[in-house]
Amino acid sequence: MKRLDRAFFILLMSVLVVSCVPAKKLHQTEDLLSKSNSQNDELTKENEKLITENKESKSKINLLEKNIDKLITDSVRLNGDIYDLRNKNQSLEDKYNELQLMQDALIKGNAKETKRILAELQKSQSDLQNKEDALRELERKLNLWRKELNDMQDALNRKEQELNGMQSALTGKEKELEEKNRILTEKNAKLQELEDILAKKDSVLMNLKNRLLNALVGYKDKGLSISYKNGKVYVSMDEKLLFRSGSTTVGDKGKKALQDLAKVLESNPDIQIMVEGHTDDVPYLGKGKIKDNWDLSVLRATTVTKILLEKSKINPARITSAGRSKYIPIEKGKTAKARQKNRRTEIVLTPNLDELFKLAETN
Repeated sequence: MKRLDRAFFILLMSVLVVSCVPAKKLHQTEDLLSKSNSQNDELTKENEKLITENKESKSKINLLEKNIDKLITDSVRLNGDIYDLRNKNQSLEDKYNELQLMQDALIKGNAKETKRILAELQKSQSDLQNKEDALRELERKLNLWRKELNDMQDALNRKEQELNGMQSALTGKEKELEEKNRILTEKNAKLQELEDILAKKDSVLMNLKNRLLNALVGYKDKGLSISYKNGKVYVSMDEKLLFRSGSTTVGDKGKKALQDLAKVLESNPDIQIMVEGHTDDVPYLGKGKIKDNWDLSVLRATTVTKILLEKSKINPARITSAGRSKYIPIEKGKTAKARQKNRRTEIVLTPNLDELFKLAETN
């Protein structure tokens, strides 16, 4: 750095000295000065780089010196440890040699005794081994006998459990059979009672049918029929016997037939009575309170009901009036004859089944 400053100073003085020389010399001098400056800058940068590298090298040298000091310290410590170990090892070797000498002397002095003791020890070990073998054999047999005994006991316990289970199952089956027999006996009794009641009801209905046939025999060819089906007696009366077409008023002949019917029903208080009005499928075109076939069928049923009750002792609670309109025809055709059959009033007679229902509920 000092050399560069001096070169620069000499160059500067040369420029001052020759400041009066011609222009060509001046230009040459300026070029030389510019190159010198450029070189000076490069040298300056190179100098700074070298300074930086010098600092890094010093830092590394310091670190290496510290590591060397540590290694020296560790080396001194290890040398001391090695010295101590060598001393201990020598001491152990001395003791081992001493013990070896003592053992040799002991072996030489007691060889015969040791041989005798070893022989006795071998015999004792052989005897002990034989006894242990015999004991193990006894233990094996004992374990085998115990296993057989346990197996026999387990089998006996299983047989006892199976026997107890079979006995319990047999007792349960006997009780179940007794209960089923009891229930079956009760059901048979109930069934017989039901059959007796049904037979009684059938007998009552057949007797009623016969009485009705006898009482209404004069109307057989006048549009009245009596039949028995599904446990009920049906008294069917054609429209011509009771009503004029489209009317709800019963004529004298029809009233007489209904009054004769009422006398028979009056003497059978256990018979329930359903009065059903039926029409054909031709729409009703009347006026007033009757609007359609429903109204006509209902009013005809109530008219018949009132005539049955008019001069009899029939309990009104026994009678139900119902209008069926056109929906339960007995003839499906569209002919005049079929429609005439469908225009009818049916009196359905049913036995009082309260007793039967009570019996069924308790069954």
